[in-house]
This record gives sequence, structure tokens and C-alpha cells, in this order.
Amino acid sequence: MRARTLAALALLVSGFAAGQTGAREQFEAVKIRRFAPEPGGTGFPFGVSGGPGTANPSRIVYTNCALKYLLTLAYGVKEYQVSAPAWMDAIPARFTIDATIRPGATQAQVNQMLQNLLAGRFKLAVHRETKALAVEELTVAQGGPKLRPAAAGFKSRPKILEELVAQHGSRRITAAGQTMEQLADQLSSSSSRPVLNKTGLSGKYDFALEYAASSEELETMKRAGFPDAAAKAAQLPDLSAALLQQLGLKLEAKKGSLEILVVDHCEKQPTED
Repeated sequence: MRARTLAALALLVSGFAAGQTGAREQFEAVKIRRFAPEPGGTGFPFGVSGGPGTANPSRIVYTNCALKYLLTLAYGVKEYQVSAPAWMDAIPARFTIDATIRPGATQAQVNQMLQNLLAGRFKLAVHRETKALAVEELTVAQGGPKLRPAAAGFKSRPKILEELVAQHGSRRITAAGQTMEQLADQLSSSSSRPVLNKTGLSGKYDFALEYAASSEELETMKRAGFPDAAAKAAQLPDLSAALLQQLGLKLEAKKGSLEILVVDHCEKQPTED
């Protein structure tokens, strides 16, 4: 009995210590700037550079990232798993965060640092809950996948690009060195439902997927000077048919339960250091 009590106490203390360690994780130095497009620029850079596992592990820069996107990085969730006010995904809520990291920090610890930064500087408060949602499952179709393994000796950076091709009346996804999880995430970004990877495929692949643009996108193409877009789109498969024909995959509507990160409070402006 005494041994079991001591073991339980040890677990309790170790769990408390782990929580305290997470609470203490902080960037060594941080600069936060609100997004401001450059005069005369044609766009703006976006993304994350540096950090653990890169050529610059002691510095990480989140460039022009919306607060909602920063939450997905900090808490390791998908965008469809974040329930947040609409303003948190708008341009005024984009910031560049330039942070210095202590030597030897892991990615998990850097994510904890980002959580603590958001809580401290933006007064972010969140909670988790489970919700029943309509989802789509990405699975392998009968006959097997039609995917090309990533090229041997692949040296360029893995990428996945989604674009509208007005002259074809289509939406196109081109990928190099990508996983099925990344494809599911990409499909989720343009779908009204979360797309969950249920393919069971663990490799990295090169592939291209092209399908008819939506009616709203075709109307935009027409206004932009592509009157034949709708006629060309009529000759293309929709997303489900394109996945089946071109990649040997299929989408199935399902009911699922997902853990959701709910934002209880967040300030629009960061506090000073």
C-alpha cells in the first residue's frame, strides 16, 4: 500500500513539475509588429522561418500571421478546430513576431513559448471542448491509389500549391513531396467541412489534381475577362470525381467528433513588454 501511495505521489509531483515547466517557457527576446503592406508592393510574405530543426534554430519569425493561424501553431490543431471571432482571421489581426529561442529548445517547447506569448501579450484565454461535426473522410478508392512516390533524391523544399486557373475554368492543386495529411489539410481549406485523412498511406508523394472551379469562382473569372471559363469548366470533373480519376482516392461524408479549441478572450492589440 505504501509503495502504491509513493508511486502515485511521484506521478502527481512529476505532472505538476511538467505543468510548471510549460508555464515557464518563454522566448528570450520578442519583437511584435502589426502587418503593414509595403508601398508599391504586389503582395506580402507569409509563413514561419527558423526554429528547431532548421539552419537557424535560435531564432523563429512568424511573418504576417493572423492570430487564428498562430493559435493553430501554438496548440497543434487544424484551422477548422479553432472556434474564434472572425476578426482574428482578418488582415488587421496579422502580426510579425520575431523571437529569439534558448539553445536546445525543442519544437514542442517553442510551441509552449508561443502559447505563453499569446496569453501574456494578447491576453488570450481558451478552453477545449468536443463537438459533433459533419466531416469528409479521405480514403483509398477500390483499385488502389494512383499516386507517384516523391522523386528519389528530392532536394527542393516540399510544397503544395493550390491555384485558380482562369483560362481552364479550374482549380488546380500541385504537390511535391507531400503526405496525405497535407492533402487533407489543403482540401479542408477550400471545403465547407473538415477533411480527415483516413487513407492509411504514410509516404510522401508528387501529384497534380485539377477539377472544375465553383460557380462563384467561375462568375469571378467571367468578370475578370475569361468568358469561356464556365464552358471549359463543364468539361472538367468535380472534386470528388477528380480525386477518384486522377489520384485513386475518394471523399465520404461522415459524422465525427472533434476536439475544438474555443477562444474565450483575446485582445486586438498586444501589450507592451
